[in-house]
Amino acid sequence: MLSENVIRILGLDACYIDEYNSTTLLMFSNIIIELLDVINPESIVEIGSERGLTTKFFERIAVERDINLHTIDPCLEATSLGGRINKYKEKSVDFIRRNLPLNFIIID
Repeated sequence: MLSENVIRILGLDACYIDEYNSTTLLMFSNIIIELLDVINPESIVEIGSERGLTTKFFERIAVERDINLHTIDPCLEATSLGGRINKYKEKSVDFIRRNLPLNFIIID
């Protein structure tokens, strides 16, 4: 939950304030798609997956565009789904230290 001071300092509109953390990055999927079209990355890194709603969106994108997806969250079960879709149960700082070629990083 954001404090009143943070809301005031950032000048956030009501649509961006989510005291129950029920908003996902899917609200911005059209912007994300545009960015992916422009950048045309070989890999996407999603830091934080919580309920997995945005992760499912990125899994579909990875399959459609034949790119690698790396999802990092310390509460995940580490898995590999078909080689291109990988989930890491670790902190993002530990993952970044691997120095993998990362083209598109999004913090969820």
